[in-house]
Amino acid sequence: MNTFYNTDLALVHDWDFSHIARDAANYLITNAPGKKIVDLGCGSGTLAGILSNNGFDVIGVDYSTDMIRLAEVNVPQAAFIESSIFDFTIPSTDIVSLIGEVVCYLFDHKSDYGHLAELFTRIYKHLRTPGMLIFDFLTPAVVTDGHLAKRIIERENWSMFVSLDKDAANEILTRDITLFFKTGKFYRRSQEIHRQRLYDPERLKQILQELGFVVDFVQSYGDDPFRTGHLGIIARKNE
Repeated sequence: MNTFYNTDLALVHDWDFSHIARDAANYLITNAPGKKIVDLGCGSGTLAGILSNNGFDVIGVDYSTDMIRLAEVNVPQAAFIESSIFDFTIPSTDIVSLIGEVVCYLFDHKSDYGHLAELFTRIYKHLRTPGMLIFDFLTPAVVTDGHLAKRIIERENWSMFVSLDKDAANEILTRDITLFFKTGKFYRRSQEIHRQRLYDPERLKQILQELGFVVDFVQSYGDDPFRTGHLGIIARKNE
């Protein structure tokens, strides 16, 4: 069992931070080249649930034990596997998705250009034709100063303190998350530190194009635009 997105934070993410996955799912309902999808970094199953309810065959993969448990409860009709996205054996599929900065997380220290190129190579190999890779990521342009450097987010059943720090030289973003989760009359405190690699969009585009993908950058998957320094890619395999 790993120590990222444990029970309380997994629930909070499911309740309040699933809008990007919902937008991506709705985009795929209209634009998908087929009905079989591998959702790497599936989280609590938001995308899997929407797509499976619209006739898609979904396999969800996540590094977090608690996210996988939550996804299995939320979407019992889909298949979920606990694994690093870099270690999972990708089956033949129409679509591979990595939604919510999944490629950036340094949970298993493999998020770098070399490991990402290897992952993209395996994805291209196992995508059917036509096929689609859809993902989003953080760039060095991400803003971590001003009111974004330290934030307090409050809801009825939880409060979260988030501190951001950007190591520009090494292109690493660190999120220090302290969560107070209401349990009866009391609050349970937990803390997680997430480190993320910041990627150069043009370098990622070059890696994908060299494999044979046709690459488009997107600023959103729907009506809700990404914030500064957050960018999406839709890469198509046409041959």
